[in-house]
Amino acid sequence: MYSILGLTLLSCVVGGLSSTRGAATTIYDDHPAIYYHGRWDKSPGTWWAGSGFKLHVKNLRNLTINLGEHTTAPYAAVGVSIDYQDFFTVNASVGANVIPLDSASTKKNAETVVRINVEGWQNNRINLETLTLNSAAELLPYKPSKLAFQFIGDSLSAVGQGQFLPLGVDQAWPFLVGEHFKAEHTIVAQPGAALKDIVSFGNQHGVSFQYFRTEDTGYYYTTDHNFTTPWDFSRDQTPTHIVIHIGTALGDKNIHLVDTTGWVTFDDVFPDNIHPDVPGHAKIAGLFESWLENWGSKAENKWATAV
Repeated sequence: MYSILGLTLLSCVVGGLSSTRGAATTIYDDHPAIYYHGRWDKSPGTWWAGSGFKLHVKNLRNLTINLGEHTTAPYAAVGVSIDYQDFFTVNASVGANVIPLDSASTKKNAETVVRINVEGWQNNRINLETLTLNSAAELLPYKPSKLAFQFIGDSLSAVGQGQFLPLGVDQAWPFLVGEHFKAEHTIVAQPGAALKDIVSFGNQHGVSFQYFRTEDTGYYYTTDHNFTTPWDFSRDQTPTHIVIHIGTALGDKNIHLVDTTGWVTFDDVFPDNIHPDVPGHAKIAGLFESWLENWGSKAENKWATAV
């Protein structure tokens, strides 16, 4: 059983194989130990801000992600976290992309968790083909958290670098809330999109339609994938929390309205686009975390996949 939470803000301010060749091991995109999250098409390629994958690796010393032709040109900004430390940005492009592992443990048999996701709501496609690891590395299963948040919304949830957050969605309040609770989290949100299925600010469909598709509304402007496909919800981890921050949430006893009146002021937004800045998103996340904890949700004591 999951609960659906509706948020309102003042609108004015707010089964593969691997192969070892010489000094490297190649992991193919269909390897069962790659933990994909968010929405991926069959290429496989990402759609929607925050989509990505997680790796759990023993004896990791080198990691290269090899991307195919459907990757955004000239690059897609991806967030990378090593062993649950702060995310940093890697600009990934077609071909080989070395992931810095400076903060990973170098002890023998040490286990490392690498989390990678696209940061933007546009220019956010990475087409994973293979991973290259050092030959002594062993890819292990990733154990997901028992908590799983799914956020549905618009520009206040799918914030990108174009809205002045240096790390894009990785600094937005939904992402921060998921991190606080040590939960798995996905974001199905698009700036300018309406809840109703209408054309709005360049989006050909509303979220009520696009939510059920693999692709985000950016499909309309692509030349190599200008169509949509039904999303297979069996690919998702069953969410424990669904948070809707678009339109008005109405429904049964499992839907709870969160009154956010006064959470955001003009001091918390960029004056030229009235969207929350980095401290503003952190403020919203902190207030919502407190609301959830008072409501009865508890953060996990530790991440499910230990390092």
